[in-house]
Amino acid sequence: MLIGVSSYLPPTGNNDPELYGAITVRTAEKLAIDRPDWKRVYSLAITSEPEALGGQPSSWSAEIDDFSFAMDEAESRLFVISAGNNAHVAPQPDCWDQVNLAQIEDPAQSWNALTVGAYTERTTNDDADFDGWSPLAGFGDVAPSSRSAVSWGWRKHAPYKPDVVEEGGNRLLSPDSTEVTAADVVSLLTTSGKTTGQLFEANGDTSAACALVSRQAAILMAEYPDYWPETIRALIVHSAEWTTRMSERLGLLYGQHSQKLAKETVLRTVGHGVPDLERARYSANHALTLIAQDELQPFFKEPDASASVDPKLHEMQLYQLPWPIEVLQQLPPELEVKLRVTLSYFIEPNPGRRGYRRRYSYQSHGLRFEVIRPGQTLANFRAFINQRANEETEDYSGPEGDNEGWKLGSQLRTRGSLHSDTWTGSAASLADMHTIAVYPVGGWWKYRTALDRWQNSVRFSLIV
Repeated sequence: MLIGVSSYLPPTGNNDPELYGAITVRTAEKLAIDRPDWKRVYSLAITSEPEALGGQPSSWSAEIDDFSFAMDEAESRLFVISAGNNAHVAPQPDCWDQVNLAQIEDPAQSWNALTVGAYTERTTNDDADFDGWSPLAGFGDVAPSSRSAVSWGWRKHAPYKPDVVEEGGNRLLSPDSTEVTAADVVSLLTTSGKTTGQLFEANGDTSAACALVSRQAAILMAEYPDYWPETIRALIVHSAEWTTRMSERLGLLYGQHSQKLAKETVLRTVGHGVPDLERARYSANHALTLIAQDELQPFFKEPDASASVDPKLHEMQLYQLPWPIEVLQQLPPELEVKLRVTLSYFIEPNPGRRGYRRRYSYQSHGLRFEVIRPGQTLANFRAFINQRANEETEDYSGPEGDNEGWKLGSQLRTRGSLHSDTWTGSAASLADMHTIAVYPVGGWWKYRTALDRWQNSVRFSLIV
């Protein structure tokens, strides 16, 4: 369902931006009145300037997070939101730095939404009217009109945004490098929204990219009606990959920054890359893929604990991975294999706006995943994950095994409510990585005990 501009801009006057969240939710609810049983993807390609501390939750993004989480309802909801457009593209040969300076707009910082930026493969100019003009962005690079979370002021606690990027068109640069234009030849073709006149028109930027990903989400939701919105979001991110040019960008950043900062910069510019609908479908129906839709209770209190005592971390889930171990062990040791893991869940936003500077003050709870390391025993793995096991294991002196090979690593993949990472190594090592754990970390449910939210169970989707 597309939530249009008319919902926010009345025929006369203007709506208070503080009401944008309420308008979004009321419009979405209105769409569902006639057919409440329909499954929906909510596509929002309308954004506004970010607050001074970009990335911090706003009343708009928090309303979307709350509506998506659907605390007292049976079904959560999926929002796909554009990152916002950089309307002032300068005529410079490289647009990467411009995108890094253009902050993702409100409400695309929403934790539960799937935020979409833009990249481009539109690099061919055969328009005689623009003879001699060249594409501003190279093939597979971030689109000039896209925005990023690189310069967010609330970066320390904000999720990585955008989550993915899709085709948003390009710009043409004049021969003397003094002018740029959004020519049709580097834009996308779409059906016209007008009832008369031309049937087709040019479109582009993050609005077009948002529409493309919304379509993918709707197709997956229709083909797999039993999958939760959390799972659809996970499938799209799980299918995404960096283009060759994005990987080259990472290599260039290695020469300027630490590896961690370089990876974070790419993540906050192009997310996890470009999604692939066929790859997502393959993940959804392939026999060797694990898709778990499950739940756990992240916190608990001892029955005799006083009201002033904070809840403790509670359950974790262990999964045995369905590897053909004997086959993997027989493969040549030099053969390189890849393992991708994606964990997706929705959080309930903190109803108050005080204290967002703390790490766990906005999200109700957090979840993480860890995969057993090659050479690590199951007992050591459980002790590594579970703090209570650490306390009970006298000879525990840290995790066993080798944790190399992860693209992002356990420290870098922990922002937001969607975590995806890829491990690369030998087939023999993968055969030894037979167990994965999903476990909780802190959140305001744990500290605001008067609301008794700590008693709740939460849903999550795991794709391996």
